[in-house]
Amino acid sequence: MLCKVGAESAINAKTLKVEFNNAVATADQAKATFDVKRGSSNVSLTAKWNADGKSVELSSSANLLAGDYTVAVNGLSEKALTGTTTVKAVKATSLDVASTVLYDATAEAPVNVSLKDQYGEELTLNNSDFTKTAYNKTQGKSVTLGFNGTDKAYYVNTSANENDFKVDDVITVTFIHNETGLTVTKELKVVAASTLDAITFGNVELPKDKTILTSNLTDVKVAYTAKDQYGEEVVIDPSDVEIVTSDASILAKNDVSFVTEEKVNKVKIAKFGKEGTVTLTLLSKASGKTATVTLDVKQAPGAISEVILGTSELTVAANSTAHVGVTVKDNYGTEIKPADYVSGKFNVTSSNPSVVAANAVGIVNTTGDNYGKISVAVAGNAQKGATSTITVTDAITGKTYGSFVVTAGEVAVPTTIDVAKTSKHASKLAVGAETTVTFTTLDQYGNAAVLGDFTTNYKIKGTADNFTVTKTSPTTAKIEADKVGTAVVVAELKNAAGDVVASKEVSLEVVANSSEAGLAISDIATLAAVDPADEDAVLASAYKEAVKVKTADGVALPSSSIISVTSSNPAVAMVALDVDGNYYVAGKAATTDASGKVIDAKATITVVYNATDKPVTLTKEVTVSATPVAVSEISVVDKAQTAIDTDLTEDAEQVPTITVANFDALSDVELFPVVKDNFGRYQGATLASNPAVFTDVQISIQNAKGFVDVDGDDTITLGSDDELVFTTFEDNLINSTDGKASFRILLTNGSKVQFVDVTVNGGTTVAQAAAAAVTAATDAVVTAETSKSQADVDAAQALVTALPTDVAPATTKADLQDRLAAITVTP
Repeated sequence: MLCKVGAESAINAKTLKVEFNNAVATADQAKATFDVKRGSSNVSLTAKWNADGKSVELSSSANLLAGDYTVAVNGLSEKALTGTTTVKAVKATSLDVASTVLYDATAEAPVNVSLKDQYGEELTLNNSDFTKTAYNKTQGKSVTLGFNGTDKAYYVNTSANENDFKVDDVITVTFIHNETGLTVTKELKVVAASTLDAITFGNVELPKDKTILTSNLTDVKVAYTAKDQYGEEVVIDPSDVEIVTSDASILAKNDVSFVTEEKVNKVKIAKFGKEGTVTLTLLSKASGKTATVTLDVKQAPGAISEVILGTSELTVAANSTAHVGVTVKDNYGTEIKPADYVSGKFNVTSSNPSVVAANAVGIVNTTGDNYGKISVAVAGNAQKGATSTITVTDAITGKTYGSFVVTAGEVAVPTTIDVAKTSKHASKLAVGAETTVTFTTLDQYGNAAVLGDFTTNYKIKGTADNFTVTKTSPTTAKIEADKVGTAVVVAELKNAAGDVVASKEVSLEVVANSSEAGLAISDIATLAAVDPADEDAVLASAYKEAVKVKTADGVALPSSSIISVTSSNPAVAMVALDVDGNYYVAGKAATTDASGKVIDAKATITVVYNATDKPVTLTKEVTVSATPVAVSEISVVDKAQTAIDTDLTEDAEQVPTITVANFDALSDVELFPVVKDNFGRYQGATLASNPAVFTDVQISIQNAKGFVDVDGDDTITLGSDDELVFTTFEDNLINSTDGKASFRILLTNGSKVQFVDVTVNGGTTVAQAAAAAVTAATDAVVTAETSKSQADVDAAQALVTALPTDVAPATTKADLQDRLAAITVTP
């Protein structure tokens, strides 16, 4: 792959062009990087690949400075591809007057002056850059040239004095560009005022990064060229044209306007009502000529088009639940996230309620591993081999997306017992130590099994007597090491009759509790300075750390062999013993240096460990941090954090997005902000308050789209259980074309930030609320007209006063007020 950067590489004052001798594939384009230098200075440019992959344009928002530029292309070959070019300073090279006529009786009759650079690009006109004259040859007198500083354009005021300009007068204008000496002279004929004659449409311009015209796009533009009866290019005045659309439900005329951007005239379309084909027609009122452009507006992305089910058939045990994966794609093949389809998008039905009940199948809309999957629960009394077809259809259109067949299998029963993956037991123990083995039971389908009538039993195999086994729960066994040797623990799974249906053996070893085992105090994390008042406060502190002894090879040691634990400086680190014989240490306080600055403090923890052969003394230095407890990260999870702990609440999961059917449904959402501090503890966040505490978070509503906060009082606070509470959202009204709304919940603590994006799939619209308000007000006026009572008139007046001014055309606010005013109240 060769890179060419030649003399023609500067294609305009802001852009370099890099050409390749072969087309670069799209995948490789993403790998390419461009390092641009002017001399030794780095230059930042934005890259845009040509559609054919044979060239790329590197652009700046401002004119490039003159100089020699080197472009290095990396990522397309082992060595960088380089090229150089020289960019010359922008210079005016041509001057022209495009106008041929001058409009009579016009305050700013345009004199269209064009100044271009060496690249053919238009330069902005500055009045001080020119020497200019204008002369009425017909009347033999000078004419004043005006300059519009906003539009950067020259003009002649031909309306100030009707005698100064007559139709057919010839006006000679001359412009000299002072810097370059470029000169142009043009004779302009005075003609009757301009009227719009003909319009032609150019290309459709989509918003940035959009390639398909879809119904959700806003500010779509269509270039146009308009000319008057003299062939002069003009800007459309909305009063000079009639706007016609072939389908107002797709494109309303009120959404069409006219703009000029970088000297290009455009029709701007604010929004579309829906997808479909629509023809936009502009009619010149003066000439009767029309221009049309047909727009094929495609369906907005995100609309569900395809649902791919994870299976076509499966067997599920009676009285059990299975989950089927779902891949949902929109009409452009883009995968849709579960958050955008779990609520109200699909109907999932069962053909055989005796196998899968109607309420036993659906899309999982709660966070977790099965979020977005189809949950199928087979009835407990389902006959083995019976089937049900599960069908997925569109909740609105009824379109069928797919189906799969569920066959009822045998009732799931425990068939296997095994060591749980989460078991943290030790396989080698010192005499006097203990460990707990956690087991799990599985059914014939490999799923976690409920024991029901089944039981478990734990024992030592054979006659070994160096361990004691105690069943502490149906799935846990405590193993106590009594003397040196090996043994096998047997876990048994028994049916209701007491027969062993499965077993699992776990081999264990007991070694001597020896001082020669490489004993050491386990690592102790840096301590927070929490200033406990006494030993009870140490034990109560969430920031205490356990003092444990370990061996080099991970042998479990008896905590009872720890005879004592002391701190060299209790003013720095305090030690405490709990009722179970476990020792803990907590930070008391940091210290200060000679300048008074708070710094980390050190203390030495000493442990006397009574091994079987002899006692040993072990030491470990601990650090109490000078850094106060502070938030290191914010999370939003689906379960409350009820205690300060080094772990989140069991099974709690992060919630990055939520989708609800309407604003009312926000009251059912369970979201819990949690902060993690710099010492690794999680706890529930608190709402920013006075006095402030480090767990405070600021909660705000951001990126609100598609709805109106009618009362302007939407707030999100924290409830008594640290749950997010959505206040007054139920009054909000939808005002988007697709009937959806969205907003972001932003939580901050200093520089720490977390957010949850919320999608609302429906609700009462502004139009519906307005119509209901008009109906209620009209009914109240009718009641008042009938009763003629002051109370009814006052009630009606309150409803009419509250109406917006743009109510339904047939019953305007003014009409209702006039009707109320005409009522003669009966005393």
